[in-house]
Amino acid sequence: MKRITILCLLLFACIYYANARLFPRKRLKALVVEAKSGNVDACLKLGDYYYNLRMYSESSYYYKIGASQENAECISNLAWNQMIDENIDAKSDKVISSFEKALSLGHDKALLGLAFVYYYGHETEVDYKKAFKYYSEAALKNFETANYMLGECYRLGLGVKKDENKAFDCYQKSYDMFNFDGAFMLAYCYYYGIGTKKDYNMAYRYFKFINKLVPAKLLPYSDYEKTGMMSNFYLGEMYYNGYFVKKKIKKAIKYYKIGAGLGDTECIYQLGAMYYDGECVKQDYSKALNLFLKIPMGERDLVNYYLGSMYYYGDGCEVDYGSAYDYLLKAHKDNDADATYLLACMYYEGDGVNQNERKAFDMFYSIKDKGIDENDYMLAACYCQATGTDQDLYKAKEILEKLIAKNYSGSKELWDEYELDLY
Repeated sequence: MKRITILCLLLFACIYYANARLFPRKRLKALVVEAKSGNVDACLKLGDYYYNLRMYSESSYYYKIGASQENAECISNLAWNQMIDENIDAKSDKVISSFEKALSLGHDKALLGLAFVYYYGHETEVDYKKAFKYYSEAALKNFETANYMLGECYRLGLGVKKDENKAFDCYQKSYDMFNFDGAFMLAYCYYYGIGTKKDYNMAYRYFKFINKLVPAKLLPYSDYEKTGMMSNFYLGEMYYNGYFVKKKIKKAIKYYKIGAGLGDTECIYQLGAMYYDGECVKQDYSKALNLFLKIPMGERDLVNYYLGSMYYYGDGCEVDYGSAYDYLLKAHKDNDADATYLLACMYYEGDGVNQNERKAFDMFYSIKDKGIDENDYMLAACYCQATGTDQDLYKAKEILEKLIAKNYSGSKELWDEYELDLY
């Protein structure tokens, strides 16, 4: 039974893909003639055809012809295009009023458009309660996307009381209606135990199913989440950690590389961190740097320390204190103790910044309980040398006693230099 279901889904995906990509040329020319003569059905077919090719300007051209004849579906589809493509002027036809008009003309799918508008705040303020209302109405009309988005509302508590069990049920309904985002979220829920018992077996099956569709070009990336791309990360994690499947690092790396090649931030980070640390792969700072730099600027929170550290030490690149400072400061503001330590070192030595011993001491002191031995050594040195603070050999002794117990390099020498046995 499961095999039959999978085969049906594959067939559905094939038909979807074929309809989007393989329009016969002769039929296309005929439809253009019909559409320009005012045939609404031809306008819809051409609009949908170009929409599936993500050629929104061409798609809108034909939807506009149909909309001028008060066709509800064309009016609604034109509004969708105006939201999706920044190059299309949305001011000429107000998006909300267009969806409302389409709905009044009997086009139920406009409910999804109104829900989308309020969920993402397009041409209005975000209003999750209204979004939830419209998604609920759309779900009653059996729109699979509505069930998926209701799941998101319940999972995150947007416009409704948070209820992970209901979220899981909504994802299941959307998947039963062939929504692949729903399939991904079912895998996600099984993986983390959201609204259901944690089950790596089921998570693996759903992730694997989604993952097989995209490389085969059977499933276009979703407008909500690039589900196929993201599945690579989770499959990589499962092989890396041995969740349900036998632990296979090489296979995990294979999935990370596929995901990284598709631009998945999590895969890029994981792969880059492995090259940086030399974990399960040969250490290669150049590869790590190149991977981290592929992450969009606004999504580099996880790699700001890595980038700052590499520019500071010249690992995989030339030393660049300016870039090091910029990245380390961002990581420091995110409470990354390692970044704070390196920033303190920059102020201590005056590397790329004006030397500021007081600021260096304050930073060393702020992370004294974070388990960074290098930092604690520098803090003890500041107390010994009265750098950025008053000399306090008692505090220096207290710190160095712990470091000497760990055989930390240089700690015994500093102790002897300042004869801390006497204190």
